[in-house]
Amino acid sequence: MLYWGISEGGVNLNEKCNKFLLSFYYLKIVKFKIIKGGIKMNCYHHPNTPAVATCRDCGKAICRDCTTEMSNGDLLCPSCLESLGLYQLNWLKKFKKRLIAGGILGGVFLFFMIKELGTAGILWGLIIGFFLFCLPVSYFVFGETPDPYVPTSLESAGKLELLKFGISFITSPIGLIKGISQYKRMKAAAENNLNRVNNQ
Repeated sequence: MLYWGISEGGVNLNEKCNKFLLSFYYLKIVKFKIIKGGIKMNCYHHPNTPAVATCRDCGKAICRDCTTEMSNGDLLCPSCLESLGLYQLNWLKKFKKRLIAGGILGGVFLFFMIKELGTAGILWGLIIGFFLFCLPVSYFVFGETPDPYVPTSLESAGKLELLKFGISFITSPIGLIKGISQYKRMKAAAENNLNRVNNQ
């Protein structure tokens, strides 16, 4: 016997009840089949195939063929796995743009120092220019760190951004090293996730 029920991401079942109870996470129509001992949910992408899990991000019921287990144990459907891969590719593009911007910024500063001070400005031009080269990547990487508190005014928000900028500049070489390491991991993860999507 087949029933149609309204759910928002998952099912909260009471086996002692004759009627199933639904919890609401993501509004959608899902197909259920009454079986011995409970209710069976069919795959969102394959309506005739039993589901074995629900997607972490969208909450859709997915079968074994549609399920991808991440390194942390989370399960994703093909659509959300592809979205994750595209997000990671977009992050890589942003990183490259900031790396190029840093190179231009550092090069311009070095050129300015040499033009104004001659050979005497080469040393400081290289030192400060290197920090400026690292700055965009450092600010990008450290900017993703959650704030310890939420600003309550424009003034406090400005001070917080200024503090972030200062910390990013001082620790910019560390930020660059951290960013490159994160870039390598993100690139490998993006390629792996998109290959999984193509192989499904």
